[in-house]
Amino acid sequence: MPEKSNNKKVLLIIFGGLFAVAIAVVGGGYWFFKHQATDFFRETQAAAAEARKAGANMSEVLCFDRAAERLKTPEGHSIGGSIRNSVVLGACLQPSQPVASFCEGVPDYGNILDGALWEAKTCAALDETGAEYCTHMVREVAKYCSSPGRAAKLLRAANKQPGNAGTGETK
Repeated sequence: MPEKSNNKKVLLIIFGGLFAVAIAVVGGGYWFFKHQATDFFRETQAAAAEARKAGANMSEVLCFDRAAERLKTPEGHSIGGSIRNSVVLGACLQPSQPVASFCEGVPDYGNILDGALWEAKTCAALDETGAEYCTHMVREVAKYCSSPGRAAKLLRAANKQPGNAGTGETK
């Protein structure tokens, strides 16, 4: 009978420890959001506003290349840096100049399996070791490429080609 008593004590210690860890994680999350999140979100919004201004004078490719450069920095290999980089990339892509081939091979944002494979392949091509941070960034590209905004942007660019004179026809 003494063995069962010891097993109960061990289980109580294990579950008590897990409970203490869970409380520490919840408490740490609460503290972060109460004291740090406001600054983080403010800084991210300011960076996104700058990216929207800069993106108006950049191609989609240049927006992506700059995000890939940021990813390779120490800040790019953090959760906050990854979130900020993805938000900035999305903000830059919105007003950027379209490049017809930019979205070639990018699966539809809703296609989860093909998207995951494409993300892994793209991050491998970037030679990015922090895959969890890279995939977050390239997922933003898939989201953008599947957006109605990008489709409208391509249509507007096609209408500006000589000989189309705003008829809606493309060459």
